[in-house]
Amino acid sequence: MKYFIYCRKSSEEDNKQIQSLDTQERILVDFATTKNLHIVDIFREAKSAKDAGTREIFGLMLSRISKGDADGILVSHTDRLARNYNDAGDLLSLMTKGLLKEITTPYRAFNSVQDYLYMGFDFVFATHYSAQLGVKVKEGIDSKVLRGEYPTHAPLGYYNKDGKIYIDETKALYIKRLFELYSKNEYSIKEIGKILYKEGLRTKGGNKVVTAVLHRALINPIYRGDFMWNGKLHEGIHEAIISRELFEMVQSILEGKNRAKKVTHEFLYRGYLTCDVCGCKLTATRKKQKYDYYYCTNGKNLCEQHKDYMDNDKVKDLISTLFIDFIINKEICDLSLEQYKQDVRKNNNYQGNARKSLEKQLAKVEEKMDKLVDMSLEGLLTKEKYTDKHNKLIAEKGLLKEQLEKLPTQITENTLELLEKFKNRCYHLQNLFDEGNDDVKSDLLKSALWNLSIKDKKISSVQYKLPYQELANASKSNDFVTWRREGDSNPR
Repeated sequence: MKYFIYCRKSSEEDNKQIQSLDTQERILVDFATTKNLHIVDIFREAKSAKDAGTREIFGLMLSRISKGDADGILVSHTDRLARNYNDAGDLLSLMTKGLLKEITTPYRAFNSVQDYLYMGFDFVFATHYSAQLGVKVKEGIDSKVLRGEYPTHAPLGYYNKDGKIYIDETKALYIKRLFELYSKNEYSIKEIGKILYKEGLRTKGGNKVVTAVLHRALINPIYRGDFMWNGKLHEGIHEAIISRELFEMVQSILEGKNRAKKVTHEFLYRGYLTCDVCGCKLTATRKKQKYDYYYCTNGKNLCEQHKDYMDNDKVKDLISTLFIDFIINKEICDLSLEQYKQDVRKNNNYQGNARKSLEKQLAKVEEKMDKLVDMSLEGLLTKEKYTDKHNKLIAEKGLLKEQLEKLPTQITENTLELLEKFKNRCYHLQNLFDEGNDDVKSDLLKSALWNLSIKDKKISSVQYKLPYQELANASKSNDFVTWRREGDSNPR
């Protein structure tokens, strides 16, 4: 006879049963040598046998047995071959057909009809054990969760002991530091990662902890004393690393509810100025602690513009000219905005009626579904009739909800008032810039200016941010159609 040796360990994780495959192979090879068995090939696999069809190497071995490459299997125990009914059935089928003549372990050979029965019992017991084990594990986990015990591997900042998690005093310091740094709203998560790396936080491989891991930590309620399991929040019995107040503060920042004001530019105009010749950003330097000068960085080493310095007043005067008569034709701007308001109010009225109509139809469909259930319970409908009507109402309900979701959001009167204020603001942008302090100038630059190209200390080109750029473009035209942007499905 010709044999295949089959070795299997349950886990694909290197730190579990790490000696299992080597140990099985050694024992089986020694046994085959002692018994003078003809070994054709050795198969090794790190997969669970709980579910059918998941073991590629096992399937390959059966395929080769079907082709006649071998007619016997040498294995350490029958449960290494199968722990589910489908795989067990495949083995027994090959034996019944005579393609697989023997399954041998170091303790017993299965090669007769009576042996098949005994081996079938082994497979049944193995399958039953696997199923029961899964149930018991799940029940054990559910019990732990209900007791407030975190049921799996401890996250960064904690360690596992006696089925519970406890604070890792060393790593917990980094977790607390992570939350405290982010709560200041002065650093990105990536920047905090660099800070923590410098302060000693490392992965097991000695690398920097990646941004995604730090982000998951920032949203994980386990650090405030709770934990999520199967989508449900549970109150934990473990000790919290941070206060609930700090945790909620961080969530507010992550969700954009608490954006602290942050000074982006140390120099007021740096970041907005670009060299028109080489495309490099202009940087700034401070002389004698009070004079700021701007110049090209010459990062590409091909530009002479870096030799020309502009002082703070020169840059201020250049930017000031950008806001002179920002809106040239104020009359057409006023007319355009008034027409826009009329269109919005008319459109809002239509959308409001459409929404009420769809909501009314949706309410009727839900009422019909309730009546349908009552009729079914009273035996007035066959199962087929109920199913047919139910499916139609579900489809109709889904369509109505989709139509409601697609309705454009109505523009409120408050928004129209903001537009009026924005228009009036644009009439006086130069005065706002010239007379405002540095904070006012900074806010205006952040909201209005995208980029200013400079060549020979003069403005070469300018790009505004939306909606200032649209106003700047429209302001060059006296055409009412350009201002109204007719043809746009969403009047602006």
